Amino acid sequence: MQKLTVAIALMLLLSVLLTMVACDNGTTETSKEQNVSTDASTDTSTSDDESRYVANVPTTGFEGETLTFMIRDQEHGVFQTWDFQSEEFNEEVINDALDARNGYIEDTFDVTLEALQVGGERNYGTMYDKIDLAANAGTEDFDVAYAALYDMVKLAGNQALYDVNEIEHIDTTQPWWSQTALKEITIANRCFGLIGSISVQINETVQGVLFNKQMFKDNEFGDPYQLVKEDKWFMDTMFSFAKDIYADTGDLNGQIDIKDTFGIGGQNDTIYNYFYGSNGRTALLDNDGVPTITLDSEANVTKLSYLIEKIRDKEVFMNANDYFNVPGYTSSPSEYIVNAFAEGRMLFYCEGLLHVNTFRNYDIDFGVLPVPKYDANQENYSHLIGAWGATCVVFPIHLDDERLELAGAIVEAMSAESMNTLVPAYYEKLLKKRDTRDEEGEAMLDIIFNTISIDAGLTFNWGSIKTVFTSMISQGPDSFASNYDKVESSVKAEMDTTVETFQNIPHNY
Repeated sequence: MQKLTVAIALMLLLSVLLTMVACDNGTTETSKEQNVSTDASTDTSTSDDESRYVANVPTTGFEGETLTFMIRDQEHGVFQTWDFQSEEFNEEVINDALDARNGYIEDTFDVTLEALQVGGERNYGTMYDKIDLAANAGTEDFDVAYAALYDMVKLAGNQALYDVNEIEHIDTTQPWWSQTALKEITIANRCFGLIGSISVQINETVQGVLFNKQMFKDNEFGDPYQLVKEDKWFMDTMFSFAKDIYADTGDLNGQIDIKDTFGIGGQNDTIYNYFYGSNGRTALLDNDGVPTITLDSEANVTKLSYLIEKIRDKEVFMNANDYFNVPGYTSSPSEYIVNAFAEGRMLFYCEGLLHVNTFRNYDIDFGVLPVPKYDANQENYSHLIGAWGATCVVFPIHLDDERLELAGAIVEAMSAESMNTLVPAYYEKLLKKRDTRDEEGEAMLDIIFNTISIDAGLTFNWGSIKTVFTSMISQGPDSFASNYDKVESSVKAEMDTTVETFQNIPHNY
């Protein structure tokens, strides 16, 4: 791949080309060894003879300090923090990048980076409790946390976090921060978490569509990559292929069971990704970060009802949630859909991209596609960051001014340096070159990562708005009105409360 293509892909991966500034941090001067234009025609690859990304922060004044990051340990399974420091289970290329980044920071700033690993639940567990308690106690044994996105939302409302807009040295207009994602968690111009190149693990929560190449050939479905190239990759197309695939290959008893051959595999949460991929949104934010609920618009209801109908069709979609009462799995019935895809009994596998790594261990020839567009009228693809597994960097309120300045400088520098080390390692060498297994798949990953963001309504989950989706899966596509009526008042009330709460949180200064 030519250097220009790589550069553009890396920039777009973190929304470099977007000018929307979510968390306005003033007019801090952009400082790199060479300024990097946001024009797509500029080659910004990070080879030895060209520019490196360098944050505009002081490199002196922190001598001998230790900065402690709270991260998730092995109890979190696939959601263990693997992109802060080198880990035994990491690919060598990732560990090399992490060692290079952290070594650069420690040498340049004369500081020590340490990790405090904690277990417990993924959301609202040990990490959440430690941050919340530290806000009241005033002291703790950590300075920065790699927190779950859901944790950040709740902790911000508890006034346990600093507004990143107001932290010295943090400049969210820089290309190492994802402006599109930050915009969706900025309420009333207040933003309490950072998403960007400092942690690429968030990309693992984004859903793509894995497909079995041999099944496509055997069924003479043509080339799915060509459908994307010709802008003919739509929801109807995917569901039509899936409908044609189903076969009773299990017990041959005429009953749908886990041993059959399926078109699509996923779980209840897949509906959020399909809805977002269809350009559906539960809420939209204005330029001041004030949200408006949009789930009940005619267009969104039409899309959601259509998608619910397809997911409820057992001959189209194998839903892992249907098999909790079927014995045989170790920890989750999601294992059944993994097995079906790995054994060549499933055409499409629709889960987070973290599972791409899973199938590298199986003898299956698969590719990666973007989530389909709703129809030909949809201009762009759209991919949802999964709030349940996503991580953002937060600054606990117990830090005093001196520690906060240190944390801000180091985090900004780490994110910038990640553009030179961690992002290329993850994107070019690990995910693209080794997991997709073909060059056309690389182009599909470009599309996916160029179009990722967050749905504010799903992330804040005002009034348990997500239950509208799951209830419709149980009750049918015509049940939107009854299910939305149950939560509408609480959705709007909680949304208004969030806006008011964020507006009234004291400023750092």
